[in-house]
Formats: sequence, structure tokens, C-alpha cells
Amino acid sequence: MITTRRSAFTAIEMLFVLGAITVLTTLLILYNRVGQNQLILFSEKSKLVSVIYRARSLSIQTFAQSSPPCGYGVHFENNTTYSLYKNQSTGQACEDIEDGISNSLYDSGGVIETYTLHPAVVFSTVPSSDILFIPPDPAVRPDNLVITMSTTDGTLSGTVTLSDFGQISI
Repeated sequence: MITTRRSAFTAIEMLFVLGAITVLTTLLILYNRVGQNQLILFSEKSKLVSVIYRARSLSIQTFAQSSPPCGYGVHFENNTTYSLYKNQSTGQACEDIEDGISNSLYDSGGVIETYTLHPAVVFSTVPSSDILFIPPDPAVRPDNLVITMSTTDGTLSGTVTLSDFGQISI
């Protein structure tokens, strides 16, 4: 009598393989979401740094103008929105800002562009003061500002620091 052997997987082997695939897929999905949030946070920090550099660059470009504005800066409206603006103050008001006497840096009439953060990112601490680059140096107001951004779920955060000399570090 000839016996034939059937080679097949048993039910236990199939359940084990399906369980392992499920665990690996779950880990991959969770890791992908964390990686996605890291990319979004880094992208938003880079956009903010780009806007701050643009304000500084616009301030330096005013050197050749006959009647330059008081400066260019970044205004933080709430924990998800910020604007690039031009401070159009003149005369004594501009000198008061340069000397640190006046804290009214933001000029709502001079908004150049408004930016909104990705829905997954917020400013953890909204800076109480705006950033203003005063030409021709450009001098920076305020000194040593730290801007903290985080994901809405609070798992990741990052900072952008602006020194009193205008140096930006991430």
C-alpha cells in the first residue's frame, strides 16, 4: 500500500503567522505616525525660521531707501498663526522702539503675509512680544527670544531661539 503525504500548514501555524504579521503591522503604523509628526514639526519649524530670515533680509535691504520703515518683523497672533509685517512708524516712535523705550512693535497695517501652522502643530508658548529687525544693523527686538512648538498631542516639541544679535538656532 502506498501512502501519500500531504504537506500543509496546521491551524496553529497559520494563527501564529497571522499574529506575527498583525503585531509587525501595528508597530509599523505607530512608528509611521510618529515619523510623520516629526516631519511635520520639523517642516513647520523650518517655515518659521524662513519667515524670520526673510524679515531680517527685508530689514537689511532698506539700507538704500531714502525713507526706510522702522523695521520688519514677525507677529504671533495666537498659537497657530503668525505674520510677517512691516513697522511703518516714523520719527520719534521709531527712535523709541530702537532705544527699547516703546514696546509697540506690531503694525497691523503693514502685514505682508500671514502663515498658519499645520493642524498637527501649535505654538506651545506664544511669545508675548513680536520679533522686529530694525535697519540698518539690523538690531533685534526683543533680546533672546525662545519660541517653542509642539504637536497637538504633546508628544514632540522643538524650539527656535533668536539671540540678541539676530542669530537663529533650531
